[in-house]
Amino acid sequence: MSTSHPTPGSRAPNDVYLTGFPAAIETGRFTLRELTMADVSERYLQWLSDPEAQKWIAAAAEVQRMADLKDYVAQRVGRVDVLFLGIFDKSTGAHIGNIKYEPVFPDQGSAVMGILVGDPSFRGKGVFAEVFGASAAWLKKERRITHIRLGVEKAHEAALKAYQNAGFVPDLALQAYSRPDVLMMVFYI
Repeated sequence: MSTSHPTPGSRAPNDVYLTGFPAAIETGRFTLRELTMADVSERYLQWLSDPEAQKWIAAAAEVQRMADLKDYVAQRVGRVDVLFLGIFDKSTGAHIGNIKYEPVFPDQGSAVMGILVGDPSFRGKGVFAEVFGASAAWLKKERRITHIRLGVEKAHEAALKAYQNAGFVPDLALQAYSRPDVLMMVFYI
């Protein structure tokens, strides 16, 4: 069993990173599935120009054009150290956001998470708790992940509250390496 970190885009037989992702993870309201290039759309690009996304999502500053978004997604699709899931509303099939774990390191039991609820009509409606719970359970079972980390702007009160309600706590080990305006948090599965 491999314990070294994967090279982006690499795939090797019997590698610990290759536990297959199911066709979908179903929650009460959402379907989570691996993001594909077919999911890259004008709507997705518009999410990143939203003032709320610009304020809180690091990638939003980097992704300004469709070519940028295609590159961003293409650099993550198929990588063994990334789990990049689209969030799809079951009732309409609409792509409403993404949850991304990058990097994912089963040998360390760790993953770093970020989420974008792109469709403003779904913000503040419990999307994070629902999709995080389901995807974290999958990571624990299939990739042996024991803890998930994230960084959040201290001024982003809604996100802080959602993360705390989900069970994230301050990550004092990483806080010393972070910007003073960012709170590092960890969730132990």
